[in-house]
Amino acid sequence: ASRWEIAGVALAFATALAAYFNCLILLWVFRRRFGEFAERPMLSSIAKIGLCSAAMGIFCWAMLRVLHFEQFVRLWHRIGIFVFIIGAATGFYLALAWMLRCEELHEVYGIALRRDAAGRGMES
Repeated sequence: ASRWEIAGVALAFATALAAYFNCLILLWVFRRRFGEFAERPMLSSIAKIGLCSAAMGIFCWAMLRVLHFEQFVRLWHRIGIFVFIIGAATGFYLALAWMLRCEELHEVYGIALRRDAAGRGMES
């Protein structure tokens, strides 16, 4: 691996690590300010989302290998394959989240259709 490839991976890892520490610090501050809250359901949701995200990352990596992305030289071919992989990975993520019964899918679906939890249309 070249020096630039390693630097890119290190930068991505450092960014992800900083985001995790930021989340943990915000959680700590929230608990000190407001006290206990429904931690078990939240941790369950985080675990499911993390599993879906990791599986989607593996799916993307596998698709790059299966489709031999690095062999394509023309920009439009690469863009087409990239768009296909992103679409397929999104579908894979949503299907896995649905199988794991992630509650957030229903919330996002309701927001997209502008409905509340009871299924009624929301006022503007």
